[in-house]
Amino acid sequence: TSFAGRRSAAALWVQWASSNRTTGPLVWVHAASVGEGLTAIPVIERIRARVPGVQIVHSFTSPSVVPWGATMSADRSDYLPLDNREVLEDVFDAVQPTILVCSRGDLWPEMAFAAANRNLPLAIISGTVRPRSRRLCHPVRRALRSVYESVVWLGAASDGDAERWSQLGV
Repeated sequence: TSFAGRRSAAALWVQWASSNRTTGPLVWVHAASVGEGLTAIPVIERIRARVPGVQIVHSFTSPSVVPWGATMSADRSDYLPLDNREVLEDVFDAVQPTILVCSRGDLWPEMAFAAANRNLPLAIISGTVRPRSRRLCHPVRRALRSVYESVVWLGAASDGDAERWSQLGV
């Protein structure tokens, strides 16, 4: 299940980093499901073509990605650890990403804060927010504003999506 995969993921990310992390740039792409992953593939391919020696890691939350993750052309593909401050701080310290890229908008608060605490750029690709998203409701929007303010680059899927991301604080 997704929860079991996410619960055990932190130790696996730290273990991978201890023996596989190089000194060059590392792009962390979070694409929650297969659909988000399909959106991320062209971005990953362009980065690989233009940045020599780059490492790319891919995290996800949907179990549907497990058999499909190898198609991402990532140096590592695994579940995103649970959205827990201490857990993600340890993973970010080990992996040492250069940038965090989230596909479509699956942005977890503690993940965003871990990036912000390290002054890492946070980008959204093909960003979408449904017109009736609960994130746009006043109490939710206000509670999550600091998360969305940490986004430094947004590639919105449409003008309407760009406006809704702006309402969230991007």
